[in-house]
Parts: sequence; structure tokens; C-alpha cells
Amino acid sequence: MAICPRCQVFSDGHRCQRCGMSLANASPPALQPPPPPHTGELGPIGRFVVTLICAYMFTSLCAVLSASFSWFISPWFHLANLGLAVAGIFWFHPLTNWMRDFHHDER
Repeated sequence: MAICPRCQVFSDGHRCQRCGMSLANASPPALQPPPPPHTGELGPIGRFVVTLICAYMFTSLCAVLSASFSWFISPWFHLANLGLAVAGIFWFHPLTNWMRDFHHDER
């Protein structure tokens, strides 16, 4: 297999199938390195989402343990809880770093 210097087309035989030029002295195609394997680690947006979910679950648990069940059903509870979760991002951020380090240890 070689690349025709005139057409820049791959050909399997001794002559280019498009222009008929001899490929006896044509260079073989350059090999490209394979793409790096996907490591599966989260990007910054993924880490933010995981942290938001963890903070929301933690504040939900605290609120459910300390509040009445009827307050848990209220949509205002979820809005307030989401605000607490966003504010808790900075508190829970080491959790996402721990998860990323744990993932690297699995290899």
C-alpha cells in the first residue's frame, strides 16, 4: 500500500488506479499514533455536577432529619435546599478530588 505522489490517493497495487503512475518508488503512508485512551475522569463540569448532587443530598438528609415531612414536600424546601447546595460547593469540593484520586488508584 502506497500513496501516489501525484494524486495523493492510497493504492494497493504497483500503479495508481487513478492516474496510472508507477508506485515503485512511492513512499508508504505515514503511520499516525493511535489516540490516547479515555481515562474516564470527570472534567470540571462533571466534578461540579457531582459536587452539587452530593451537597444537595447531604442538605436534604439534614433537612429531613430536622424538619417535618410536610415541609419536605413543599417546592420552597427544594429551592432553599438547592441554594444551600450551591453554597456548599466550596465545602464539598475535596470530595470530588478524593473521587478523582480514587479513580486513578484503580488502574
